[in-house]
Formats: sequence, C-alpha cells, structure tokens
Amino acid sequence: MMRFGPLHSVRGKLVVGDPGRRHLVLTPEEARYRNDGEVEAVFPWPEVTGIRLSFPTTRFRFPAAVSGVTLSALALLMNDDPQISPKDGTVVVTGHDDFEAPLSCHHLGGYWQRSVDVAQDLITRFVDDPSSRVLLTHPDSLVEAAASAARRRPR
Repeated sequence: MMRFGPLHSVRGKLVVGDPGRRHLVLTPEEARYRNDGEVEAVFPWPEVTGIRLSFPTTRFRFPAAVSGVTLSALALLMNDDPQISPKDGTVVVTGHDDFEAPLSCHHLGGYWQRSVDVAQDLITRFVDDPSSRVLLTHPDSLVEAAASAARRRPR
C-alpha cells in the first residue's frame, strides 16, 4: 500500500480517504463509495459530471508526524487512549443523481493543502478526460506522481 495525503493505492485500486473506514474507490469503469467495507453507492463514469473533495487541511507539510507525536504524548500523560478522532472530509459526486457523503481522514490536523489540491486536480481530470481513466490501472504510479506534483506545486 502506498499513501500520499488522502490518496492510497490499495490492492490495485486508487482510494481517496481512509481505506479502513469511509472512502471513495476509483477504477477505470466507475467510482464507488464504501463505508466500513460495504459498497454504498456506485457511479459509472459516464454518469459523473463532477467529484468535489473537501478535507480538513493545513499548510504544514507533515501533519501526520505532528498528530502522531501529540496523540502519543496525550496517551502517556493520560495513561490511556485519549479517544480523539480526526475530523471527516466530504465528497460530492454530481451527475445523474447528486450524492454527498463523509470521507474519513487518517490523522488529526488535516492533510497538507497541496496534497488535497493535487488529489482534486487528478480526480477532475478523470471526470473531464475519459481517456485518462486508463491510468487508474496503475494506482501506485498515480500516488507517486501526485506526491511529486505536490512538491513541485507553487504555494
């Protein structure tokens, strides 16, 4: 599994959001919304006119490191699990039927803003350019390319 911001490569699929909870799975044929492993909605690409992501974000490039250290310190101080969960993001899929649902985040503090911007740009390309969806057969390469693009992206 590879991960960059909200994007994951999991078992040959591109996943947006936390793959263990609520997330979007993108394949060359469709986008699927899954909640705790159950498919709740399927969107064939020809019916999709837009997909909009919204996540908590930060300008700090390594938010997972900060949230990990913070949660570890709290757990040590409390001598227990602090039971703090990350805020959810959302996805809005427009087309034949509009759909809005939560997307789970991995860590507190949100994602690096550039990682979310690049993920949105990538998804917009899949919606607008059907020939680009063949790239979804190589999710590892897409995650690597997204990470590279975010590092090069101007502020």
